Amino acid sequence: MIYNTIFLVIQISFLLLINILYFKIGIENMNLQGQQLLSYIELCSNEIKELHLFFENWFTGNIENNSHQFSRFTNSIGDFFFLIPPRGGIIKRNEIIEIVKSNYGQYHTNPNDFKIWIKNINFQYVIESSIILTYEEWQRIGKETQARLSSAVFNISNKEDNKNEIMWLHVHEVTIPI
Repeated sequence: MIYNTIFLVIQISFLLLINILYFKIGIENMNLQGQQLLSYIELCSNEIKELHLFFENWFTGNIENNSHQFSRFTNSIGDFFFLIPPRGGIIKRNEIIEIVKSNYGQYHTNPNDFKIWIKNINFQYVIESSIILTYEEWQRIGKETQARLSSAVFNISNKEDNKNEIMWLHVHEVTIPI
């Protein structure tokens, strides 16, 4: 038993050393990179929640149907954005824009019959200015509840005013059986 524990500690130490050497990061830089990464994760997590709140308000007609309101969506997805929905296939940026736009107020007759909420946002990977998060999107439509597990790829760039701009690049959804 003690040999297994010692072996595990040696393995973990070796992997940590390899990672430090491979990525050429010093201990003093780890906290700064960690803080920056946490900031990016928080920004992307907030973006996920806020965009889905937009969808809920758009589909229930709780916001006005105008270009200013709709730009909340169009300005947040990249030029080459695409979505893979649970049924499969690829929906490109222009198609998803038309789908969302044409479904304005589809639940307007009883807005309480439609609700979106987000759960379990998790960081998966970061490379340069792109970050991958997974999250669960839950929807209640009438008395039916459905859920999707989504992975999202974001690009983060610094604007001139030193604020970060988050752009959705890709989303892949699969149905969660409930």
